[in-house]
Amino acid sequence: MTYGNELPALSWEYSGESVANELLRFVDGISQGDAIYDIIASGLDTELRDGVTCVISPQGKYTVTVSGEATGALAGVIDNYDVQITDGKLYVEKRAITVKINAAKSTYGEDRAALTAEVTEGERYGEDKPYELSAEIDKTTAAGSYRITLENIMGDKYVITVTNEQNTLYTVNKATIKGVSVTPAPGLVYANADLFGKAFTKSAITVNDMEQKWTYSFTEGGEYQPALELKDADEYTVYYKITADNHNERTGYFTVTIGKAQVTISATAGVTYGDPVPVLEDGDYDFSYKTDVENFDAEAEGIIPGVTFKVETGYTQGATAAKDYTITFLNGEKEVKNVIIKYSDGTLSVAKKAV
Repeated sequence: MTYGNELPALSWEYSGESVANELLRFVDGISQGDAIYDIIASGLDTELRDGVTCVISPQGKYTVTVSGEATGALAGVIDNYDVQITDGKLYVEKRAITVKINAAKSTYGEDRAALTAEVTEGERYGEDKPYELSAEIDKTTAAGSYRITLENIMGDKYVITVTNEQNTLYTVNKATIKGVSVTPAPGLVYANADLFGKAFTKSAITVNDMEQKWTYSFTEGGEYQPALELKDADEYTVYYKITADNHNERTGYFTVTIGKAQVTISATAGVTYGDPVPVLEDGDYDFSYKTDVENFDAEAEGIIPGVTFKVETGYTQGATAAKDYTITFLNGEKEVKNVIIKYSDGTLSVAKKAV
């Protein structure tokens, strides 16, 4: 019989000769199977379930014997015989079921999802699950695929065939990087230096404080680098990519504006009465540049005397007196690539000629 099935009827049979008629039977009126003895299966556990006596002992061989002396109305007849009791055997087999393990999934950083399975062939006796499912998953398990395994915890009562244990996977999906914020810095001004490190502030949240890697590009889908150069006055669209182990990457973009710096130009020059009028292109003037730009290089910034601006002094060779003249810039405010140019009047000193 099988574990969990109904206990079969236990009966007896005899062999031997009757004194009365030498037939293989007891005396008339006693037939094989009559309830002369109480027959029991020693050590066998049963329980009553829905009015049926079911066997709940594990797999094994159990001894079937009589419980004691003969009973019933015919018991006295037995007293005339030397009865030899030979024990019988009852074999309990394991119950067979086939189980399919269901796939499961969760996201990195979350508790493991419930593991489930279903019986596809056979029937359980009454247990909810004669097996345990396991997968080595917790909140810190890296994103990936892992086996779900089944352990038969009632191995003395069940034979469990798993149809897909080798192929059933628990999937830990990558988490989402949340709370992404990028704030461009206001009021950036050209400084003849790379302003990338000052150009914006950023933040993001990863599960388990996983280390973040930010990279940047000037083109969407281009080559991303740990840093870009933001130097010239301009408006830049910066694309970013955030990666972290066990997380899906996040992308986005922001705009950084670097304004033009201001430079104020002033000039001085000196000649002696009767000398020619100073010429800008010949380097006859000395220029000063007032600006907050470090290591300011006028030529590198595209400021070329005689091209970018012109001046007048009111001095005419041999026709005006020896004195100081105001150097006036004729162009007014002007812009080049990185700076806005303003001017401050300077002085042309005409010295007296020695005679």
